Amino acid sequence: MKVAFNTYLIKIINWICPNIKLSSLFKSMLHSIWMIVFSLLWLEHVNTFDGFEFMSNINDYKEWLGSKITRHETNELSNEKYLFIITSKNNFLLPVDNDNLLNTVITDRVVLAKVLNILDSNALKIKYIICDIFFYDYDLNNDSILQSVINRLDKKGKIIIPYYISNNRVVDPIISSNMGLSQYDYSFLKEQYLKFNYITQDTLKKLPLLVYEKIANKTMEVHNKFGLKYYTLDKTWCLNTIIPEFRIKSENLISDLTYYDMGIFSSELITMDQIVFIGDFEGIYDNHITITNRVPGPLILINALESLFNGDNIVRFSYLIYLFLFFLIISYNALFKPKENSNLLPRKEVIYTWLTKNITYILIFILTISSMYLFHHYINLMILLTYFIVIDFVKSLVLNLK
Repeated sequence: MKVAFNTYLIKIINWICPNIKLSSLFKSMLHSIWMIVFSLLWLEHVNTFDGFEFMSNINDYKEWLGSKITRHETNELSNEKYLFIITSKNNFLLPVDNDNLLNTVITDRVVLAKVLNILDSNALKIKYIICDIFFYDYDLNNDSILQSVINRLDKKGKIIIPYYISNNRVVDPIISSNMGLSQYDYSFLKEQYLKFNYITQDTLKKLPLLVYEKIANKTMEVHNKFGLKYYTLDKTWCLNTIIPEFRIKSENLISDLTYYDMGIFSSELITMDQIVFIGDFEGIYDNHITITNRVPGPLILINALESLFNGDNIVRFSYLIYLFLFFLIISYNALFKPKENSNLLPRKEVIYTWLTKNITYILIFILTISSMYLFHHYINLMILLTYFIVIDFVKSLVLNLK
């Protein structure tokens, strides 16, 4: 039985890595390890030349795979976990000059204070409140009312509001409370959002991470050894920068069913252990281009939080083994496989010959989609293709010079 298994294993190896020798296997293994490091470092640190359109297209393939092949349907949004409250329909024109000729639009402080008072009365039911409103302008008549209820929620450890950084300077809101950085970096031409980093280079923790640490009672830490920075979440190796899954999408949001207007909000909408998110869920004032199309800003934050709940940034051992095997096969076929004379092959093997010739790029495509779909790690298709295209080009030049 053992002999038969070994024979079968040898046949599989010869099929995926034909004519492989021990020296070629060892070199392929080394290159496979390098490709794992290269792919994860790119995901972690590069946010400019990240191939936004490539990643958007490959995400479409992944979505198609989920809906057509495995019949994986997007779950309907439930109010059991999140309670979304929209702010964009309850605004107030605030005069900014003495003649009342110039006005700025702010969230209605009175209506917001009423909502927060209801939430404060039900604080034992609520897990946390994320108030995604930056309080920039003063409303001298009503700020004290709002500050009072926020103070009560803050003392109970139930609320967080955003702050942002401008010109390398922290800009605090005029309302004081527990705060978290809500900004996210843009990628291509600084117009499109792709990646989310939970801790900045200055080790400032962003709002979704602070909320997760509070609710899950876990801590994400930065480590620096031998000049190399790495991250752990609850003492498990993780990535700081990821492309979050959009588990909650714009099409999941339905007015008065999955999100509610501040003006009609009541305590009947509150259920046990909800995370309350207050923000512009219609994307009227807060809208961004993402890998899945345009989405309201609060959805970026809530999906970044969902990725933490689902462990998308955890680097599991099974994923490393998965990458290693894929890159091993890719490395051998791209770098070390002996060249075959396709002119000697019969015509009926033309398709097989084409597949063999392009096996590197086919496997990269499969790896990219499967990595997204199975492990939720979005390694970069464009960069991997470019890397091996350059290798293929250099290899052809060397062979032609001989």
